[in-house]
Amino acid sequence: MTDQDKTTTDASPAYGDAEFYNNSTGALIGKGEFDEAAAACLKVLETEPDNTMAHIFLSAIRFYRGETEAAASILGEGVRRKPFIVKKCRKEPTARILRVRGIDNSRYTLGRNSKGQYKIKLSGGNFSDTHLTDMDRYETINFLVQDNNILSCDDIPEFDIIINSIADPDVELNSLTALAEFLRRKGNVPLINHPDKVAETSRDRNYRRLGGIDGIVFPKTVRLATDGADGGALIKAVEENGFAYPFLVREPGSQTGRTFSMITAPHHLTAYVKGGQAKELYVIQYVESLLLGSFFRKMRFFCVDGQLYPVVCHIDTTWNVHGENRAKIMTQNEWMMEDEKSFLADGRNYIGHDQYECLKGLYKPVGLDYFGIDFDIMDDGRILIFELNPAMRHHFGHARKFPYLTPYLQNVTGAFNRMIDRKIA
Repeated sequence: MTDQDKTTTDASPAYGDAEFYNNSTGALIGKGEFDEAAAACLKVLETEPDNTMAHIFLSAIRFYRGETEAAASILGEGVRRKPFIVKKCRKEPTARILRVRGIDNSRYTLGRNSKGQYKIKLSGGNFSDTHLTDMDRYETINFLVQDNNILSCDDIPEFDIIINSIADPDVELNSLTALAEFLRRKGNVPLINHPDKVAETSRDRNYRRLGGIDGIVFPKTVRLATDGADGGALIKAVEENGFAYPFLVREPGSQTGRTFSMITAPHHLTAYVKGGQAKELYVIQYVESLLLGSFFRKMRFFCVDGQLYPVVCHIDTTWNVHGENRAKIMTQNEWMMEDEKSFLADGRNYIGHDQYECLKGLYKPVGLDYFGIDFDIMDDGRILIFELNPAMRHHFGHARKFPYLTPYLQNVTGAFNRMIDRKIA
């Protein structure tokens, strides 16, 4: 089983008013001088109360410090005043994109980049297109959906296409519903990722609609209520749903290993529930698939406009295959990197023609223009799918230590921009 990369977004290139971000306030945040940065934001808001970026920066600082209620209030105030930010194109734009993100339950916080500098990031619920859209060609109107505000906003600038960046229905279902209604009112508008189709990509819905396809193994996935349930009642519910030990559990909306655990005995489940605060829980049947008898493997295709693009063949020594282990394990094993290169160079040949066509065929039932598939090929040739959704992060971070990844990641970027051009033609 796998754990996909955390869905976070660096807000500086995507949302930043360049003049505001590059001034002393942005520099203060980068250096970790948060008191000074917060004071600068407050000063800006005295004269520019509609400065959405100042609200975002201040909210991120408060959230990072654990002041969650204050952070939510500040962000909400900024979005109520002005729910969108226009990111100017570096050159004469060939198109104007309305990029939509949901923040009903997602929050801005701070994280460090590869140089150790602090950056604003939007955590949860949305995919980042920082490395997908060509900022030399497109002007972007970044709209933050909260409390159905997109349905009452009458001053959205003109646009040529909508990119729906809302990616996780467990986190931002209300935002998806609001965007779907907005689209119904607007009529025929060029669009990437219809919100109704994104809403179908929760883990349990994917199991129900894709688990019966020939050649695919999609582990049984059920969502169970944990709020108010004691350990005994939850164990009974798991057993009544036909799960066998070991199985996996995680909180809805979680994309990292923080809440992802393997349960090997009833008392493990009781302890897990006591240590969490979620009102619901995903229970996922563990299906073991070993490479060479002792290794675990996760492959990833991005599907862009109906075509598959290989980007990852991660081999690991633990069942929870995730990006943090790449540098620890794969750099020490040349054969693992050579195996990944083979997958990247010819994904069809590596996994098999029939398996490749089966995965490519998911484009129609899934119905999304852009999404990722994490999977493995089992010994009997069946495809074991771990994840399938648009929440997977497209970035070049791993290419710093694995430079051979770069051209294949660039292929995804190129395909995404060609898709934009095709849709607006």
